[in-house]
Amino acid sequence: MKRNFKGVWVPSTIYLNKDLTWTQKLMIIEIDSFTKNNLPCFVSNDHLAKHLQISESGVEKALRGLVKMRYVYRERESFGNGTRRILRLATSLEGGYSPHQNEAANLTTVRHTNTSTNSTNNTKKIGRPTTEGECLEYFKELELDSQEASKFYDWYEQTGWKLKGGNSIKDWKATARNWKRRKLKHTNENRAKGFNKGNFNPNALERFVTEG
Repeated sequence: MKRNFKGVWVPSTIYLNKDLTWTQKLMIIEIDSFTKNNLPCFVSNDHLAKHLQISESGVEKALRGLVKMRYVYRERESFGNGTRRILRLATSLEGGYSPHQNEAANLTTVRHTNTSTNSTNNTKKIGRPTTEGECLEYFKELELDSQEASKFYDWYEQTGWKLKGGNSIKDWKATARNWKRRKLKHTNENRAKGFNKGNFNPNALERFVTEG
């Protein structure tokens, strides 16, 4: 992707913003350098980590904050046989940067609505994660790595967040917990099938060698 590099100029609204870390400020500028006419870009966490000289987990933490504050939009779009992540700034730096007030107000309204609606509506709200970052954060709570979170997210993005039988997912976090249980079961089964001296007596060992 060709970069639209603007130099090191930083808008005052970014430079003086105490709610943003310097990592987040530089991340906004770096994302902006890959965009034109407020279009999305496909810059990866790996690139951001190398450019900002921080870890990928540090990138993810900073990016989650920018998404939460509505400075950056993070979405998935179809690409080939799968999907890819796209990033887009809420407002071009050239126009004087600040998140849209109406969007911040809408976010507050949504949070209030979620806490006051009945359980049926709440179930619908958590049918799928709002962003891949939300999925990554929950998988950390489940003690699963980011690669496993991406596999989970990409798989259900392709299925339209539907289960094997075609029913829509009502609670993606419950589905994630089932994903973890299946992964652990699969791992334990593979270990049981492998060569482990504790699993074999002489007769079983002979069968393992001759029959596999």
